[in-house]
Amino acid sequence: MRREELPEVLRIGTRGSALALAQTKLFTDRLRALCPSVCWEIVTIRTEGDRHPEQPLREFGGRGVFVTAIEDALRERRIDCAVHSAKDMAASLPDDMEIACVLPREDPADVLVTRGGAELSALSVPGGAAEPSALRREPVAGEQAVTGEGAQEQGNGRIVIGTGSPRRKAQLCALFPEAVIAPVRGNLPTRLDKLRSGSFDALVLAAAGLRRIGLDQEPDLCYRVFTPQEMVPAGGQGIIAVETGRQTFPFLRQLGDRMAGEELETERLLLRLLEAGCHEAIGVRAQLQENGEEIRIDLMKELPDGIYRRSGRAPAAGGRELAQRMAEELLTYQREQNGKAQIRRQ
Repeated sequence: MRREELPEVLRIGTRGSALALAQTKLFTDRLRALCPSVCWEIVTIRTEGDRHPEQPLREFGGRGVFVTAIEDALRERRIDCAVHSAKDMAASLPDDMEIACVLPREDPADVLVTRGGAELSALSVPGGAAEPSALRREPVAGEQAVTGEGAQEQGNGRIVIGTGSPRRKAQLCALFPEAVIAPVRGNLPTRLDKLRSGSFDALVLAAAGLRRIGLDQEPDLCYRVFTPQEMVPAGGQGIIAVETGRQTFPFLRQLGDRMAGEELETERLLLRLLEAGCHEAIGVRAQLQENGEEIRIDLMKELPDGIYRRSGRAPAAGGRELAQRMAEELLTYQREQNGKAQIRRQ
C-alpha cells in the first residue's frame, strides 16, 4: 500500500446511538488490526430518524432518514467515511457514493423477545411457531392498567407484539394470527423498557443489534430466534457497511469480508430488480453455504392476496442469475394476480 493512499486522520461518521457507536467500534477494531498506522476520529451525526424517535418512519421518510444526513456530510468533506447498518441503506446508492467494504456478518435473524412468565412461555420457547391458541393472554390477578403504545389493545385478552417494520408485521400476522401487531419505535434499550413496563407483551428485534450492545441475555427476558423460513430478514440485516465517496480511500477495501460482501451484493441486487420501496413488506436473505460453493436465497413479499415466499439454491457463482430469476418469477406472479383482479372488477 502506498503511503499517499492513507489519510492523516480518517474521520468516521456515524449516528450517536449506542448501537451505532458499537458498530463503529467493530469497524475501528478491524481498522486497527489490518491498518495499524491509520489514526481516526469519530464524528457523530444526528439524522432525521434521530430527531423523531417516536414517530412512525412512514410519516416522514424511509430508509434515508438514517442515512441522508451522513451522506451529506461525506459530500461536504466533513467526514471521510460512514458506518451504517446495511439494512438502513437504499438498494441503489447515489451516483457519487459507494460501499467501500462490509464487515463480517452477524446473525441476520429476527428475535421474538418476551418478559419471563408462564402466560407468554409459548411465544419464547425455541422450536416451531406457537399455536394460535397459545396467543391468548389471561389477565393476571391485581394487574395494573397499562398506558402507552400497544396498551389500548391489551384489555381484550389478545397478546400485543410490537414492531415498526411492515416486513415483520406481515410475517407476524401469518405466524400469530390471533395477536395484535402494534407499532413501536425508539432505540433498543427504550424498546425493551417499553416491554418491561407492560406496554407490549413481546417485541421483534434484530439478533445482530441485541448482540452488539449486549442485550441478548437479559435475565428477566426470553428470546426466541426465528428461522429464515418463519421470518425472512431484511436485506442487509446483520451487516455493517462502510460508505465513502466513489474511489475514495481504496485502502478500505482490504477490510472487507468476502462472504458478507457477496451476500449483501446479491440481496441488494434482488431489491433493485424488484424496485423495492422503503415502506414495502419485503425480505430477502442470501446465504453462502459453509463450503462457499453454494448460495441460498430466501425471499418474501406481502401482496394483496397474501405473502409470496420463494427459496432457491444455485452454485455460488450463479447468485446473480438466481436473484434475477427469482425477481422475474415474482414480477410475473404479480402481473398475473393484477390481471385476475382486473377481470374480477369487470
